[in-house]
Amino acid sequence: MAANFRIGRCELRTGARALLCDGEPVKLGGRAYDVLVALIERRDRLVEVDELVDVVWPGLAVEENNLSVQISTLRKILGPEAISTIRGRGYRFTAEIAEISRPALPVPLTLEPARLVGAQAAIRPSVAIVPFLTLDGPGDAIGLGDVLADQLIGTLSTCPLLDVISRLSTSVFRDRTTPLPRIAQLLDAHFVVSGSCWREGSRVTASLELADARTQRVLWSRSVSDHVEGVLRADSGLLMELAGGILQGIIAAEISQARARPFADVESHTLLLSAIGLLYRLSRKDFDLARTALETLRERAPTHPLPLAWLARWHLFRVVQGWSESRDDDGRSALDFARRALDIDPDSSLALTMLGNVHTSYLRDLDAADTHYAAATRSNPNESLAWLQWGNARSFRGDGPTALNYVDRAIRLSPLDPARHFYDSISASAALAAGDHERAVTAARASLAQNEHHVSTHRVLAIALSLTGRLGEARSQVQQLLALEPGLTVETFVARSPGAASGLAQRFGQALAQAGLPHRADAPH
Repeated sequence: MAANFRIGRCELRTGARALLCDGEPVKLGGRAYDVLVALIERRDRLVEVDELVDVVWPGLAVEENNLSVQISTLRKILGPEAISTIRGRGYRFTAEIAEISRPALPVPLTLEPARLVGAQAAIRPSVAIVPFLTLDGPGDAIGLGDVLADQLIGTLSTCPLLDVISRLSTSVFRDRTTPLPRIAQLLDAHFVVSGSCWREGSRVTASLELADARTQRVLWSRSVSDHVEGVLRADSGLLMELAGGILQGIIAAEISQARARPFADVESHTLLLSAIGLLYRLSRKDFDLARTALETLRERAPTHPLPLAWLARWHLFRVVQGWSESRDDDGRSALDFARRALDIDPDSSLALTMLGNVHTSYLRDLDAADTHYAAATRSNPNESLAWLQWGNARSFRGDGPTALNYVDRAIRLSPLDPARHFYDSISASAALAAGDHERAVTAARASLAQNEHHVSTHRVLAIALSLTGRLGEARSQVQQLLALEPGLTVETFVARSPGAASGLAQRFGQALAQAGLPHRADAPH
């Protein structure tokens, strides 16, 4: 089944394995999701317990209580009347449900639909998380290892940079007797996560490792411990630490692969992940390498919108960072790449986001930017970068509360984002627009602790420090800012800022002047 369904205030998107309520993604464990889909597929009849268990836990011995827990979870979300219990027999889905028809994305005439799907799938690396061994329980029962694997699959599935193999496919390798290369081959996975866990009193310890299926080399390993509840909560620190480590291990491997081999020879997903990782590091050498990777990817996948959209981002970064020899040349290139990406896929949420970003930071047309960000979030409500950049645009309008709301939503949608420093930077800008100067200082410093090369973060921190009266710290921050962007003046800051129309740029320019930023290029320091 690959369809979308409306269930009251909720929407089930089976293609994305996502459940949304009131437009917001719901944290739903993998087994609960599979139970929901199984019941909806069989909504015209009673589904007996044994049949439901066979579908959701194929080949495994599972107590009925495990199924009851998943049913209870679904009722809490969809309402107590959504699923009826036929005592002694099974369950039936009884909520009103309507299938949502969505128009198919337009396909370029030069590319057949099957080839387009293949190209899109190949551009992201796939990771398989096999059920973890539970060392203190029976081998034929569902234990903490299965729960932890399910939760990690659900957490990593929120990352748009990865394809996470379904638990229905990985569960057959629960016995762990199949060699890693065979698992990777059967699942078509580039990376495999495996491990074990055990319980000591009220605490659980998990030991995991990430392996590259191409080289069979362990890229990352970690042992962590937490209370049992930490395994059961989708937002627990234990899960976020493990998922974040896995993602960073994959990105580091792809960057290493790209640097070690000629770009023309590496796979498309390596080019994409390494390009994004190198771009957000914001060192000049890595930044230039990111463009080479994206151009190579564009040659490999000329009918795919992603390389074009990220090239738009690359050119715009040169403008924002003050690295551009010609702001107009880079601005026009960014605009051209974003439009070309939309020519290929008019519904691409990433390309719409990049076009909105060009209108924000280069053209300074915030009305047009709002239009593009709104279109991006309609196309994909889970596009975290769209909400983030929309929040940035609202900051320039002086609408701090809405900006903070959008930025916080973006962080919730992408808690593992490898460019978290960028999210923190825009969070600082939103707090500044909202008048929460202390929050702006905290967020800016968190961003710089992760990446000290982001010029706009230094500007935000200097402004926030100045507005809180900490002029000594503000002056020190301005000196660091000028080391990264030597030609910056109050005059150029105000002239280039999208916040000039709202008056924010002028007020923030005064704060920078108080912190020692020269008014004009010929003014004494």
